[in-house]
Amino acid sequence: GDEPWELGQGQSKKKAEELGLGTVYLDFILELRELSLKHGKRFSIWGDIVLQHPEIISRLPPDIVVLNWDYSPDGERIPRTAEFVEAGLPFVCCPGTNGWQSHGTRLRTGMNNIHRFAGVAVESGAEGLLNTDWGDAGHRNALGVSMHGAAYGAACSWNHEGASDPNDDEFLSNYTKHIYADTSGALVPVLKTIGDDDFGRWAYHALLERLSKPESYGRGFSSVRPMIDSGEMEEQTLRSKIEAADSIASSTPWENVGTEILQDERLGFERTTIEEYSLANLMNRAASRRVLIARKVRSGGTVDAETVDTHRDELETIREQLSLLWLRRNRPSRLEDSLAGFDQALREIDDLKA
Repeated sequence: GDEPWELGQGQSKKKAEELGLGTVYLDFILELRELSLKHGKRFSIWGDIVLQHPEIISRLPPDIVVLNWDYSPDGERIPRTAEFVEAGLPFVCCPGTNGWQSHGTRLRTGMNNIHRFAGVAVESGAEGLLNTDWGDAGHRNALGVSMHGAAYGAACSWNHEGASDPNDDEFLSNYTKHIYADTSGALVPVLKTIGDDDFGRWAYHALLERLSKPESYGRGFSSVRPMIDSGEMEEQTLRSKIEAADSIASSTPWENVGTEILQDERLGFERTTIEEYSLANLMNRAASRRVLIARKVRSGGTVDAETVDTHRDELETIREQLSLLWLRRNRPSRLEDSLAGFDQALREIDDLKA
């Protein structure tokens, strides 16, 4: 029942007109429940469509588990958890890492969303907390960047009262110390820089948007939503983001990591994660620079050769690192589409130089 955009259209249009969208959805869910019970399985559904049609809540069988999700700290579905409590339904609260459609997560957004929703889960008697992590628009976001959000979700689930404030650096420091033996705390600014909420979703999409006009590069699921013209970031702010990324990129990925991480062959996961942090930083930097270049191109201005060359070099580096890192622990699906997008972007840069 996840994201049924076609609900009430096509084959279900006539039935929806007669019975209402909520009933059409409920009838289908009940069919799936019967199939699930036939195989001795417990049935769960996402809660968003149910909350769009609250009249069906009382008609849900009490053995259906509702997965109530919302990924914003102020999401309207979070307090509506009470509606499932009142109906006597079993439920699970589902925040998210906010890693999708980003290169390094929206770190504070994710932490605040997780902390608030976990508190509601505890107060409301939820069966548990399902901390979600997705991949949209080609899924360039690597697994490693979401590990901090996953760990914070565990901390808030197991001991919400004792969990660190989502807006300070205490948990970040503990995370890098215990996972990467970073006793100096030098990895904390790395995570904060790549997880800067200012990047929102625009940086992810801008990286593979045409310079000349608001169209997407990539293909299939890797096609992105043009966002450069939205003007979310002023030039001075973009340049400060580039400078912050330069500072991170100027150090080696291993500089602040305990020697045991490098020497223990069992810790390949952690080593790859550090490399994914580095790649996320490069992608955020390239996206920021790309916005500045695109604004000049679209206004009829001239981009200096040094800036163009710098951007081409960073795109080539990102393409190479993504193709290697992605295959270490991900399926190859989607990668080819993303790489095709980078190839298109590189060709456009070459045309710009010509």
